Amino acid sequence: MREFKVRNGSYLKSKNKTSDMMYTILIILSFFILFSTYKNGIYPVIKGYGSLYLVFKPLIFVVVASITGLLTEYLYYLIRKNKKSIYELFTENYAIIPGIFLSLVISINTPLYLVILGSIIASLSKVLTNKLNPALAGSLFITVIFSSLVGGYLNPYEVDTISSATPLSNMTAGSYVLTYDKLVTPFGSLLNFFFGNIPGAIGETSSLLCVVSFIYLTYKKMIKWRIPVSYVLTVVLISSVICITKDIGLWFILFNILSGGLLFGAVFMATDPVTTPITNTGQLISGVLLGIITMFIRYLTPLPEGVLISILIVNLITILINYLSIKLY
Repeated sequence: MREFKVRNGSYLKSKNKTSDMMYTILIILSFFILFSTYKNGIYPVIKGYGSLYLVFKPLIFVVVASITGLLTEYLYYLIRKNKKSIYELFTENYAIIPGIFLSLVISINTPLYLVILGSIIASLSKVLTNKLNPALAGSLFITVIFSSLVGGYLNPYEVDTISSATPLSNMTAGSYVLTYDKLVTPFGSLLNFFFGNIPGAIGETSSLLCVVSFIYLTYKKMIKWRIPVSYVLTVVLISSVICITKDIGLWFILFNILSGGLLFGAVFMATDPVTTPITNTGQLISGVLLGIITMFIRYLTPLPEGVLISILIVNLITILINYLSIKLY
């Protein structure tokens, strides 16, 4: 007689296959890679900065990080005597996903050996715990441990034409002087923020691509839309309070939404199906916490950005959020 095993856990019915979701994500991320290739490679070279290597650098990061992640998982299962083929790791474990995301949330000036190291950490985080977003875990590791080696976020053209660092680090360095001329003008206008023509991580600067991706993924029911919506609305609310109390124009709200990796993190990282709450209430709680922690880090600590850390913190307490939200439900 065949033995049946019953596992405890939460099961959600969905028409979307995991493979369909992952392949869709890969297609969407390809547009971010293409945009980054133009912004950080093609355009600077056209303007006389950089070399042919710079043109392909974002793509090289993606390929190297993906292959590293694939090999890391292959060796892991080989050591565990649960050998899986490269094909299985690609089509069933989606071992290249952490590497691709990692390559999009780091600086274009990251040394290639740190890209490899970050991808190894990301893949190990996935197979060992799966409690943290793998790409963010890898990014945090190389950013904190090797911060002096990573380099800034400006490509060669931006180094010569922009007198400031990223918008958020510029705000921190300027003792939180919250004026339009201080925070926005050095980078053009808020339209530059929206289209992505500002310094930042390789794949996170285009808010336009993030918004289009969110609409499509929500329409296809492939992401937990409550998390990004409650995340962004919480940031809007807190920014509005700052606007009122400090007599700042409404541009400051858009500055917070369009700066850093907020929209990219909200759409792709905070909605990771493995590390986020399973209930609707839990997802709303998660989004609100993300917004509060992000704004707390941005304005009450010396750190210029809070998206990465806030998502990892909420990942750590997802079990608690699930427990409380189920009770509330």
